[in-house]
Amino acid sequence: MVKLPVITAFGGYGPAGRSSSHHAFRRMVMESLPEDQQQETLLSLAVLMGLLKYQDDGYLNAEGNMRSAAQAAAEIKEAVLQGTLIRKIAKEYFDVDAVASHAKLNMAAGAEALSFDLPSRQVPQPLPQGWRAEPLPDDRVRITVRGEMDCKIDVTLRTEAQAAGQLPQGFRPGDHYSSQFHPRALQMAIVAASDAINALGIPWREIRALIAPDQLGVYSGNILGSSTIKGLAVCCNRG
Repeated sequence: MVKLPVITAFGGYGPAGRSSSHHAFRRMVMESLPEDQQQETLLSLAVLMGLLKYQDDGYLNAEGNMRSAAQAAAEIKEAVLQGTLIRKIAKEYFDVDAVASHAKLNMAAGAEALSFDLPSRQVPQPLPQGWRAEPLPDDRVRITVRGEMDCKIDVTLRTEAQAAGQLPQGFRPGDHYSSQFHPRALQMAIVAASDAINALGIPWREIRALIAPDQLGVYSGNILGSSTIKGLAVCCNRG
């Protein structure tokens, strides 16, 4: 008899929040939800984003004040909507307004030759055409250039692509378990697996009693490069 895989639960985290219990789906259709489901989804996301903390049947906001569910949802609604789904890429991940680059310049000498000083170790050998080197004290050299020369300078650029789907603002996967030295993609894989297991509806202790540790696993995108012979060889050579 062929054994067929059966999906019994799903979980994970993405730009819309937590997948289990359809929370992420609800965020994507927020405007079409009844009032009570909108409130539930907003509060769930706010706790995930660190905007609220559930305590004593109420919600503690960032200022340390207790709020009812309705009050808390009204307070954080705009922050949750702005901090989820596709939005401008956060500077903490990638500064889309200041991408390091280089600009090539073509400089031509005027009436006077171009002149600049360099440490002697930075002087190219052989000297480019039109360059003349004059030794200076302290192991430096004065370069005089007649004619034209090309050079590159550091500049910052603004990328055309400014927005992307990102995890909810303030959500840090590594804060939810002991994640020392784990790259972000691995953190996401681990909390996603935990979310799916918690959505099973079966206590974890009962699952552990029925399966061996090596019967449970999760794929993480950042380690796939090490899962082939060539990938392992690169890792070993780097080590």
